[in-house]
Amino acid sequence: MVRSILLMVFILTSILSALSVSENIRLNQIGFYPEGEKLAAVVESAATDFYLTTRDGADTVYTGQLTQARYWDLADENVALADFSTWTEPGEYVLLVPGVGVSHPFEIKPYVHQRVAMWSLKGYYFQRASMALDESYAGKWKRKLGHPDNKVYVHESAATALRPKDTIISSPKGWYDAGDYNKYIVNSGISTYTLLQLYENYPYYCQSLNTHIP
Repeated sequence: MVRSILLMVFILTSILSALSVSENIRLNQIGFYPEGEKLAAVVESAATDFYLTTRDGADTVYTGQLTQARYWDLADENVALADFSTWTEPGEYVLLVPGVGVSHPFEIKPYVHQRVAMWSLKGYYFQRASMALDESYAGKWKRKLGHPDNKVYVHESAATALRPKDTIISSPKGWYDAGDYNKYIVNSGISTYTLLQLYENYPYYCQSLNTHIP
């Protein structure tokens, strides 16, 4: 029995080392929470089994069966699911599907999205208009204040009788919509709403994030 297990581990390790990362195994490349649902989509495969292994392929920790493939008309693909939700041990893993390849590596751990949440929030700071980015907060991305936007000319499309074309107004701060340095109130409203909703729904989580921004 022990020899059989060792042989299986050897075979799977050999397969893993020979396989390349396959884009036909699609999963959350950041990772999963230990007690959360863990699913991967396997595209255009005749395989029936999948294996969850350590990142280096040395240990197979979980074996499961793929669901029957179903056609997804929106993507014009046949897709089967690998469900390994019952595996809860934190660590770094890859999913191996014989005949397909291995997945991108991912983690299972508590607070698995903490880093993404922090950097997503910090991204708002780096993209702010009309303010300098101090080195103590921005590091190598420090910069001087650019585009103060305190002398903005009203475009003819926004002109009114009380505020004709080329009227000078002040419109600092906020976020630019794109590389053309235009700012639109609808898009700014979405950004502001997203931040306010985040704090309203998860105030204690927001207070616990050490983003190191002013």
